[in-house]
Amino acid sequence: AVSIDRLMGATTLFITDVAGNRVARLTSVGGKATWDGRRPDGRLAAAGIYIVWMTASNGDSEAVGKLLVTD
Repeated sequence: AVSIDRLMGATTLFITDVAGNRVARLTSVGGKATWDGRRPDGRLAAAGIYIVWMTASNGDSEAVGKLLVTD
C-alpha cells in the first residue's frame, strides 16, 4: 500500500497512468490517503510511473506529484 500524508483535511486524489487513464480515486481522512495499489477492476496496478492529482475540498489548494510503482 502507498500512503500519502500531510494533506489538507478532506483532499481528493486522482491517480492516473502516464496516458491519463484513471487508476484510483481517493479521499484523505485526517490528512492521509492510502492506495492499495489496485485498479478499479481489482487488479494490481502494473509497475510504472503514475501521476497523483490532488485538490483540497475547499478548492484553495491543488498539487500534482509522481508515484513510482515497482515489482
